[in-house]
Amino acid sequence: MTVQGALTLSFVPLVLWALVGLVSRLVTPRELPPRIATGILTGLGALVLALLLRVPADAAARLASLRPFFSYPPVSSLVTALSEETARLAACALALALSGGFGGDNSRQRVLWFGLLAGLSMAAMENLWFSLYMPGTLALRTLLTVPIHGAAGILAADALAPGKRTLRGPLTAAVFHWLWDFFLDPSLPAHPAFRLGALFSSLGIIFAAFIAWNLVPPEGE
Repeated sequence: MTVQGALTLSFVPLVLWALVGLVSRLVTPRELPPRIATGILTGLGALVLALLLRVPADAAARLASLRPFFSYPPVSSLVTALSEETARLAACALALALSGGFGGDNSRQRVLWFGLLAGLSMAAMENLWFSLYMPGTLALRTLLTVPIHGAAGILAADALAPGKRTLRGPLTAAVFHWLWDFFLDPSLPAHPAFRLGALFSSLGIIFAAFIAWNLVPPEGE
């Protein structure tokens, strides 16, 4: 897959988000442009914040001579998962607060819908970065990590939706994200078992997002 092809596919989910949202009336034509703009900025902000959250871990590794420990696959994958999911949750919370719940209509479904947009946007922004530094990974990232980021966005927004709010969604996303990064760590052998583990991790986070969206609405809604 060429870099241009991978980047094009990275933004296709954003177009689908807009079309499905219009058909299902989760967004109106008038609010679609500001929604997409807010979602893309949220995804970009989450990516920048995730990079900033890694700075303390990297600094601690250097100061305490723990770099080999932090490069150990389970640890490095955990740092990545926690930093990205924390950043995703914080960026979504800030965007929802600044936008005033999108004109006062912050129903659970619309908040989760925005979380999906933010996750897809973060994946697209991340792919822009990888297109410059690691273009050889774009095919795998485009086909697999874009839906994973979208699902993680739903789980992040689940903690912000009206009703009984908990961190169950973001923590679930962090666990599956950790497993995904661990199984695909480049320092591990390219064994079919690791690839299978990554596949089940991706399916796990997508299924968790499906449950959050459809099967466990907050009490009283």
